[in-house]
Amino acid sequence: MAFLLPDEDKWFDPDTGEHADLMGLEAFHKDYAVEKTENGYRRHPLPRAVSERRGAPRGQLTANDFRALRGRGMSQADILSMNDKFMLEQMGRDG
Repeated sequence: MAFLLPDEDKWFDPDTGEHADLMGLEAFHKDYAVEKTENGYRRHPLPRAVSERRGAPRGQLTANDFRALRGRGMSQADILSMNDKFMLEQMGRDG
């Protein structure tokens, strides 16, 4: 399981380094997080902590954030692990 990262009007898959084809799933990044599963993709309402529409000072991790962190020497695995953990914790708090 991993979360895709918004990249303008597309979704970036850090595992492949390419934009994901959501196969018709509509998920605007200001409203949803997109989880990559074994069976495809699943959208989740954004947790309050990263929903700018609900008052969060900052949105979810983006592809540009990911690229900047990689450029500063962080490993892909560390970035994705921290992001996934944070998103799941926040979803649990909102649920």
